[in-house]
Amino acid sequence: MSSPQTATPFGKYLLIKRLALGGMAELFLAHKPPSPELVVIKRILPYLSEEPEFVQMFLDEARIAAQLHHPNVVQVHELGKEGDNIFICMEYVEGVDLRRVLLEEAKYGASMPYGVAAKICAYIAAGLDHAHFSRGVDGRPLELIHRDVSPQNVMISYDGRVKLVDFGIAKAGAFMERSKPGVIKGKFLYLSPEQIMQERLDHRADIYALGVMLYEITTGKQPFHRATTEGILYAIRYEEPPPPHLVRPDYPEELSRIVMRCLLKDRTLRYQRASAVRADLEAFLASGVLKQSQDISQYIARLLGEADERTVLHIPPAKRAGRHEATL
Repeated sequence: MSSPQTATPFGKYLLIKRLALGGMAELFLAHKPPSPELVVIKRILPYLSEEPEFVQMFLDEARIAAQLHHPNVVQVHELGKEGDNIFICMEYVEGVDLRRVLLEEAKYGASMPYGVAAKICAYIAAGLDHAHFSRGVDGRPLELIHRDVSPQNVMISYDGRVKLVDFGIAKAGAFMERSKPGVIKGKFLYLSPEQIMQERLDHRADIYALGVMLYEITTGKQPFHRATTEGILYAIRYEEPPPPHLVRPDYPEELSRIVMRCLLKDRTLRYQRASAVRADLEAFLASGVLKQSQDISQYIARLLGEADERTVLHIPPAKRAGRHEATL
C-alpha cells in the first residue's frame, strides 16, 4: 500500500483507500472519527443510483441483511445516502478472499489442503444456515437466500476467521446484470440448475453453490467450467462432474460424498439444510482420516506470509477543507 495517502471525507466517514471497483459498486477502507475502528464502505456506482428499481431492491435487501448477526457473516453496520451516493457500511475483515487463495495455490499447480477446505466450508455452512432460518424483529422468517456463494464472497482473516460477504444484495446484482449484460458473467459457474431454469428459488440453491465451491477448492478444478457460457449452462443443467475422489487419487471418499450430495441437480435430494452439510463436514474432520493440520491461520500464513511480512496499514490524515482531489 503506497504512502502517504490522503483520507477523503465522506459524510461522517473518512475514506482511506479504494479496495476494489466492480460492476455494481466500489469498496473503500474507511473509519468514522474519533473511532479508530476500520470499516468498509460499499458505494453504489452513479449510473445505478439513477435506477429507482435497483435502488429500492438494493436497500430493501440490505436492510434485511443488516438484521443478521453471526460470526460467519460479515456484519452490515449502516445503510445510508450521502448526497447522491447510496452506500453500505460493513465490518472490515483484515485478510483475503478465497479467490485470492485459489489463485495463489494455482501458481504452484496446487489446491487447498482437504482439512482446511472442509473447515472453511463448515464455517460458511454455519453462516448460511443462520441466515436461511433467521427471523426478523417482528418474528417473521427473513427467508434470505445469498444467491452468490462463491470464492470472491468468502473472506478469510489472517487470524483464521471465515466470513460470508454480501448477503442479501445478489438480487439487486441480478437486476444490474439485466441492465448491463456481461458484468457478472463469471458467476454463472456457481449457479444452481433451478437458477438457470428460472424456477422459484429457495435456500437449497446456496447449498448447491457451496458444493461447487468445495469441489473447486479441493480439486483445483471447476466442476462446470466450459469454453463458452452456453457450455457452462448446459453442463450445470445436464452433465454430472466426475466425483472428486476420481479426480485426485488421494481424495477422501467421505468428503467426495459430501460434495456430490450438495451437487445433486434435484434439490429435493440435496442436503436440505446447510446445518446438515456442516454436521457432515465436522464429523469428517473429527474422524481422524486426515493426518494434516486444519489450522486456517497457519495455512494462510504459509501461503501469504507471516504478519511481519505483510504490508502495514497506513492511516492517513484527513483532507483539509476545500481540497477535492483524492489519492486513493
